[in-house]
Amino acid sequence: TIDIGTGRAEMHKWNSNTVLAEVTTLQVEFRYMSKATGDSRYQEVADKAMQVVLKAAGQRGLVPIYLSPPSRTAVSFVGAKVSMGAMGD
Repeated sequence: TIDIGTGRAEMHKWNSNTVLAEVTTLQVEFRYMSKATGDSRYQEVADKAMQVVLKAAGQRGLVPIYLSPPSRTAVSFVGAKVSMGAMGD
């Protein structure tokens, strides 16, 4: 969770892992912000986050809906729950 007023970030209290959908669906918003503002920083940050997800996925097709917390050295998928909708989009 990010407080947009202060910029302070913290993990959800109900789950210590990162939800895949939170990382991947923000790609659209950040890319649009770059287009709307003419500032490529937003897209660059989105691209960096997506590269982390793709690296963790490796050659797999479907991946679990949880990623390890970002404080770890190498982000990896956690568990085996896969979803085509909620939390996995």
